[in-house]
Amino acid sequence: MGDTYEEKVRRVMTTLNHQEPDKVPIMSMFETFSIPFAGGTIEELNAHPEKEIEYYTTPHRAMYKAFNELAGMLVLDNANQLFYTGLEKISNFLYIYLDNINKDVIMLTQNDIMDLVGINLKNVSRCPKILRDNQVIETRRNRIIVRDREKLRQYCSAAIIS
Repeated sequence: MGDTYEEKVRRVMTTLNHQEPDKVPIMSMFETFSIPFAGGTIEELNAHPEKEIEYYTTPHRAMYKAFNELAGMLVLDNANQLFYTGLEKISNFLYIYLDNINKDVIMLTQNDIMDLVGINLKNVSRCPKILRDNQVIETRRNRIIVRDREKLRQYCSAAIIS
């Protein structure tokens, strides 16, 4: 059976006080990482040992949530590649991208979009033209300026706007 957290902390404190501990004090990075990640301190944990489970499970819950979100995005991306038109793919990409950067200007080349969206150069040229003609976007060299997010939303697939 391993040492308790209190024993490990006691050894560290003994060493910090220039005294000789019964064993070399070792605390794993995960032990010390979890506490500030959960918004606590070692001192607070010493004063309130009942918070130990909360502190040590917080990073696990955060990773689980992040992995679930990633899995959802991968499923959505898979559906996007299989079932949507080139215009929907580009509109979906622009809409999600804008939602994450909170700006109306996207600094990407046609090749960048082709790689990120997974469509051919012909569609990368044709689809933005449709959006330009309908005054949804404006394009300049290596730059897409979204003029009307609501109009852009209308070109997105139902999975994106729901």
